[in-house]
Amino acid sequence: MTAHSGSRRQARWLLLAALIIAGYCGNEYSVRLFAGYDYVFGTVAVLMVVALYGTWWGIAAALGAALQTCLLWGHPYAMVWYVAEAAFVGWCFRRWRTRNLVIYETFYWALIGGPLILVIFLFVLRADAQTSTAIFLKQWVNGIANAFIANALLAFVPFHRWAACSRRQTEFTVGNMLFNLWIGIVIIPAIILLAVYGHGEQRRIENEAIARVNDHASRQVEETAYRMLGNLNFVEGAAAMLASGGVSNSAVLSLLDTLVSKDVPEIDQCIVVDAADGVRARYGGHEACTCGVVCAHMPGLELVRHTLESVVTVTTCTPPRAVIIASIVSSNTYHGAVIGTFLPGQIPSFLTGRALGERIDSTVLAPDGEVMCTTVGGRTPGGRWAPLDGCKAMPRGNNLYHRFPDAALGMPVIQQWAHSSYALMLPIHGLPGWQLVAEMPLAQAVTEITQAYLRGFAAVLVLVVAFLFVAYEASVRLSAPIVRVTEMTTDLPRKVQEGIPMEWPRSAIAEISALIGNFRHMTAAFARQFSAIREMNESLEARVEARTSELIRLNASVRKSEERLELALEASHDGLWDWDIASGTFYLSPRSYTMLGFLPGEFPASFDAMNELVHPDDRQRMLAAMRRHFDGEADTFESEYRMRTKQGGWLWVLGCGRVVRHDNADRPSRMVGTYTDIDAHKKDEEERARLQAQLLQAQKLESIGRLAGGVAHDFNNLLSPVLGYAEMLLPLFPKGSEEHDLVSQIEEAGRRAAVLTRHLLAFSRNQVLDIKPIDLNAVTAGFESMLKRIVGEDIRIVVRLDAARPVVRADVAQIEQVLMNLVVNARDAMPDGGTITIETGEVTLDEAYCASRAPLKPGRYVMLAVTDAGCGIQPEIIKKIFDPFFTTKETGKGTGLGLATVYGIATQHGGDIRVISQAGHGARFELLLPPCAHDGAMELDAPSPGVCHNGSETILVTEDDEALNLLTARILTRSGYNVLRAHNGDEAIQCASSYNDHIHLLLTDVIMPGMDGAELYRRFRGIHPETSVLFMSGYTGNVIRQHGIDESTIRLVPKPFTIPAILAQVRAAIDDQLSVIGDR
Repeated sequence: MTAHSGSRRQARWLLLAALIIAGYCGNEYSVRLFAGYDYVFGTVAVLMVVALYGTWWGIAAALGAALQTCLLWGHPYAMVWYVAEAAFVGWCFRRWRTRNLVIYETFYWALIGGPLILVIFLFVLRADAQTSTAIFLKQWVNGIANAFIANALLAFVPFHRWAACSRRQTEFTVGNMLFNLWIGIVIIPAIILLAVYGHGEQRRIENEAIARVNDHASRQVEETAYRMLGNLNFVEGAAAMLASGGVSNSAVLSLLDTLVSKDVPEIDQCIVVDAADGVRARYGGHEACTCGVVCAHMPGLELVRHTLESVVTVTTCTPPRAVIIASIVSSNTYHGAVIGTFLPGQIPSFLTGRALGERIDSTVLAPDGEVMCTTVGGRTPGGRWAPLDGCKAMPRGNNLYHRFPDAALGMPVIQQWAHSSYALMLPIHGLPGWQLVAEMPLAQAVTEITQAYLRGFAAVLVLVVAFLFVAYEASVRLSAPIVRVTEMTTDLPRKVQEGIPMEWPRSAIAEISALIGNFRHMTAAFARQFSAIREMNESLEARVEARTSELIRLNASVRKSEERLELALEASHDGLWDWDIASGTFYLSPRSYTMLGFLPGEFPASFDAMNELVHPDDRQRMLAAMRRHFDGEADTFESEYRMRTKQGGWLWVLGCGRVVRHDNADRPSRMVGTYTDIDAHKKDEEERARLQAQLLQAQKLESIGRLAGGVAHDFNNLLSPVLGYAEMLLPLFPKGSEEHDLVSQIEEAGRRAAVLTRHLLAFSRNQVLDIKPIDLNAVTAGFESMLKRIVGEDIRIVVRLDAARPVVRADVAQIEQVLMNLVVNARDAMPDGGTITIETGEVTLDEAYCASRAPLKPGRYVMLAVTDAGCGIQPEIIKKIFDPFFTTKETGKGTGLGLATVYGIATQHGGDIRVISQAGHGARFELLLPPCAHDGAMELDAPSPGVCHNGSETILVTEDDEALNLLTARILTRSGYNVLRAHNGDEAIQCASSYNDHIHLLLTDVIMPGMDGAELYRRFRGIHPETSVLFMSGYTGNVIRQHGIDESTIRLVPKPFTIPAILAQVRAAIDDQLSVIGDR
């Protein structure tokens, strides 16, 4: 938002606040045009708010203006007609195009406002009909005048600009302006005349009332003074006679008694006291009255003694009595006093008087404000009363006050007047401090004033309403030519161009007539100009038409080219980009967005935005390729990189581009190019690379396996005599002797060589296995003690076995071999000691994992895990740890076959081995094997040490290796067997044919020159069908199976073998065969 628009908005709200405040103040500070009927200006601001801000803000302003009236009158009903007024005028503004507030106000007070006021004042406030009608007519006249003022302000003051509203909201037509002018000419003088008439009538009625009060009060004062002075003169005369004749003059006292008894004038009691205040005589009165009993305490007596002047005072009894005390003085000496008392209520009824049917009440007040007598009901003689207390008194001169009771101050002014009164306070002559108060209620006067204003309001309304129609008709007639000219000149060029006939109006006003003539001449000039322009247009149109045809042809060609480009891009699924390097403008085609999963335009097109989407590992390579193109080292920009998609993944794209424009300094200024989605191609390449790596790995393992098979056969044939003869020699020497130690070293070296041979066979996955269902928990627990001896005391082994007791089909020895290799690796990874955790359990492999580990299938697998807290494995090393002969240990501390052996055992069992490690946080190896169903607890087979395997049966040994043949024969001969020897299959067949006795066992090598072991056994069965067979071989399992031997269904002794192992197998084979023969 600009500063200018902000200041205009601020001015708009400041003007609104000012108008609302003006509405309240317009009612607060009214103009007293009429008695009790004030002229208020609040609706001027309300009507302006409606015109400038609308109905609802107008209602808010109406509530603000009505608030002051409600506070003044003490009731909320003024809000009703104020709000209704704002709502009605706002509705008229929306309903009709005219903006004449005077007409709206006239109809509002005639149809809605007037009836509302009459209903509220007559039936709610219980006001009289005359007052209610006067208020209604006053509000009507006030409303029309305020509407005229609002119209004038809106027309001549630019409020619409300050209120930030359109001029049309407050615009006035010429007719409206003329109408308001006529209304102003009538309504302003009418209101002034009404005010003058009203004030004149008010002054006349007030003066008449004041004259009546003055006349009545003067007469009452004179009469009261006369009566009071008569009593005073009587008492003073009696005192004078007693002064001349003495206090005890019997003639004077007799006269007093006569006068008092005859009530002359109103004295009801007369007391004569001497200088010592002793009562010398008492006339009149009654016993109940205590006045004069204690004369020393008579009010004013002490004052008379000192001043020798007469005193008029009041007693303190109830009801109060007037006391007149005159001193008895002779030769300036005080001899006593005459005291006369009377009740003021005995004053005749002259206090009450009427004038013109109005009641005027009178009250006589003693100097201390005590009521001596009154005609006001409820005001008790003897009480104290201040005429100006409990009211608002406005002085009117000459001791006359206009009194407004406090209870009436909250009422409307006219009702305050109805409850007010005139109070005239006049002193009573001859009685210092005594006064008479005359009170005249103004209810009758207010009635007369209201009647006068009713006549005035009615006359003004009749005049104004009648003139409304005259003013409206006159304004319409006078403004008709201007309105007609306005309509005709609207869109004048089009009308002239189309040749629409123009009928100009006539006007008796010279200025308007001249204006119409000017428009007529201007229209003719327009017609001539348009004719010339039309001719020029026709010429131009011909040339434009020719040019347009050429442009259409060129545009069609461009559209076809663009269409071919769009189709080509759409067919190629490429995104197009255009980079204005100089300005930084960057364009992306919709395909560039959708390729990454975004909606077109979802992110700002810029080089920086696209650069942020490039994978951090590819960004520098991409920018380097672009720099090479900018530097002229490459003809085009081309780079493969990954970009982030909306879903957060990465998409391989091929970015290609070329600089197509250079600036004056030969710097690249514009470059265009494409994005090609090569994600599927890259994934295919990755998959091919992965499969190629797997193929190379398989080929490498296969080559090593073949090598291992051949090496194993030769090693096994060489190792068997070494181990056999070492075992035969070892018992011949006593333990501890040098010979015994030397033979032991030979045996140990042979066993280590045998282990190395088994490792070669294991990683090539061609080792001969003894597969059977085993309890993995039992194997692990049984091997725990062996593992603890291997790792040493500074490493703790924790075993956590699955409660479900997982069962797999496996070779126990191979599982133990896996545990051995993994635990040894874990030990070596923790040179400072630590904890090795061995766990069993079950895991589920998903399709994503199995897809990269063929031939694994998704599903449930049994897990044997070994976890250490060692140094961990670097990511680049993890890829190589299962390669044969790969090791990170020092020279001489590792063969590089440990993990390769584990990998070979895992795959040979149809499972997998996976590693989870992070440098510095240890490693975890998990052996995954297919589960095997079982029906209960399983026991592991174990050889029984110490069992005798000797015998006396006949055994035919067939072995092509002479040293191994001889060793086997010697082992069997020393165990009591009858041994026949053959070096190949033919010799074995010949020996069997020539031997007449029973041959119990055929112990033969599997692979021999000429006839192999399987063929030999088949032909041998033809000669000796009841002979059992025991095969021995140093080859791998796959080679054995190629010669027709299934190691899972026959007995096989792997080379190299130990003496107990060969003897146990021989004994078992013979015993099995003998049991079969015995069963027959």
